[in-house]
Amino acid sequence: MTTVLDDDLRERWEDHEHGAGELATARAELGRREAADDGTAVARSHVGRARQRLSEACRFSGLLEEALELKDATIELWLKQEKHRAVYLVRLQRALVLAELGRDEAEIAMGGLREVLDRDPALAPYYTDFWLEYEARRLWWAGDLHAAEARLIEALEFRREHRAQRIVRWTEIALRKVRSGRESV
Repeated sequence: MTTVLDDDLRERWEDHEHGAGELATARAELGRREAADDGTAVARSHVGRARQRLSEACRFSGLLEEALELKDATIELWLKQEKHRAVYLVRLQRALVLAELGRDEAEIAMGGLREVLDRDPALAPYYTDFWLEYEARRLWWAGDLHAAEARLIEALEFRREHRAQRIVRWTEIALRKVRSGRESV
């Protein structure tokens, strides 16, 4: 799935036609996985991954309410399977969807997720930078441009130390967009 950040830091498909195809494929895959679900842990894991993939395809397509519903269902499934890291990731993505929808509960969700990161150092290497990036986007959408920039700088520093060059470039692009947008205000 190839996505880009628009000027308002919303992640969207790079190519809308390709995105429509990805969305259709993700819907079909979830239907196939649900039809094959025999109740085993393996089958339920396949359903969870397919649901998560579709939720992201919906988010990239701007179908935010549907993405939110799918994320809620995925969280419920992952909780039953005790997939703690997967639950954290989907909750983080859910908070981003809430922020993109402009819902007040996004701030509370992000704060709670920060507390979880602080209490569980095993999550930190996997999700610190994503929390920082998503919080920056939430702050941007809430109009706190300076705080958004500060969070992106933190994310960039973390990613330069721990991540692949592709995700570093993504963060640099986001930071340029924030700085450009802040200067035009």
